[in-house]
Amino acid sequence: MKCKKCNTDVLEGSLFCNKCGEKVEVESQIKMSITENNGNSTDRKAQENLGKKNTSKKKLGLAVGILIPLIAFIGVIILLIISIGAYAIPIVSINESSVVPTQVPYTEYKLVPTQVPYQETVQVPAQVPYQAAVQQHVDLKFSKSASWGSGGLTDFYLEEDVIITNLDTQGGSFTATGNFYDGGVKKSTQSKSVYINPGETTTVNLRDYSFNYDSNWRTRYSADFSVTPPQKTVTSYETQYRTDYQTQVVTKYRTENQQQAVTKYQTQYNTVYTTKTITLLQYLTGNY
Repeated sequence: MKCKKCNTDVLEGSLFCNKCGEKVEVESQIKMSITENNGNSTDRKAQENLGKKNTSKKKLGLAVGILIPLIAFIGVIILLIISIGAYAIPIVSINESSVVPTQVPYTEYKLVPTQVPYQETVQVPAQVPYQAAVQQHVDLKFSKSASWGSGGLTDFYLEEDVIITNLDTQGGSFTATGNFYDGGVKKSTQSKSVYINPGETTTVNLRDYSFNYDSNWRTRYSADFSVTPPQKTVTSYETQYRTDYQTQVVTKYRTENQQQAVTKYQTQYNTVYTTKTITLLQYLTGNY
């Protein structure tokens, strides 16, 4: 396309001239473009249709070239699987037997000595305490004192006064006894009994006329005395023990032989039959 003013070639699609700046007529440009486009479109469509036919033929040949080897390969695989499967399918059954040891329990009975308890009644001696009344004879409590001397010129005698005091709660007959000695040798004995109430004091005079007067009578003669108190019965209680036999139940044991079951085991050999299924390939090769 050319500019009308300066006759300079204007680029297609330009609105102004690149040289003089004149406005390019758009209608003529559009018409020319439509005409050129229509002619170019027809040629382009024809070329596209021819290219599509050639491409389809090429694709068809390529597909046939790929499918034939693929189908052949799949067929080989299928034949291989069929041939191998024929040998792998279990088709033969074989019966086998084997001897298997087995532990079989059984019961055995034996006598076992056993301590068996039982109850027995026995009489057992036991010391049983009790309160016993004990009677004792004891002297009454008292106090005593004495003095001795002589008397009489024509009728010479020795005498002894024994003083007794009853300190007990019970009265009784007290006996005072005096012994008289001549040169240390007992010559006579005088005694006298008197009843004395509780708390009373009594003097008992003991006199002996068998001695002769001597001016040295105090050194020659001598005397002593004693008092025998009465006795009373005193009852007291004390714990004493007596042997009683009491009945008691005692657990004892006796030996008895009791039957006892014992579980033991013995070995038995049993024949076990089994069915084994093998494939044709195992059967032909003997590998089973």
